[in-house]
Amino acid sequence: HILANSNSDGDQELKLKVRDDVSAFLAPLLEQSQSMGDAKNIISQNIKNIEEEAQKSIKKHGYTYGATAVLDKFDFPKKSYEDVTFPAGKYDALRITIGNGDGNNWWCVLYPQLCFSFSEKGKFSKESESKLKNVLTDDEYNLITSQNVELKFKILELFANQ
Repeated sequence: HILANSNSDGDQELKLKVRDDVSAFLAPLLEQSQSMGDAKNIISQNIKNIEEEAQKSIKKHGYTYGATAVLDKFDFPKKSYEDVTFPAGKYDALRITIGNGDGNNWWCVLYPQLCFSFSEKGKFSKESESKLKNVLTDDEYNLITSQNVELKFKILELFANQ
């Protein structure tokens, strides 16, 4: 979960560059994790290295902001992609804050590693779907992939009630 310094175009672009650099650092470390516990342990053991990677990335791209990295539980809003919806709630997360952290954020799922597998249109790859099915219960998987959308047309409701 990466919070940009601000919502300026430059700070938002920097957030994505930090995301790419930190993701490149984390990917080989998390590749062998077999559970959320494994992923949390790997991140905890590398929290200072993750923070340093974020700071190196910021400096490499010409900025002087600081960066902090924290592994904790954070509130997240409901997040929908084209084919899945994650409910709002408190989730374990690695949060990287760039500078003041006043900008929009970017986030992904570290275990299973879904942050590397969303398509540009927000669809899960088949590999990511398979990983989700392997780590979630049937109820959890159905919760995030059900598309229970009810469309209402107020004008039709008004006519129906007359």
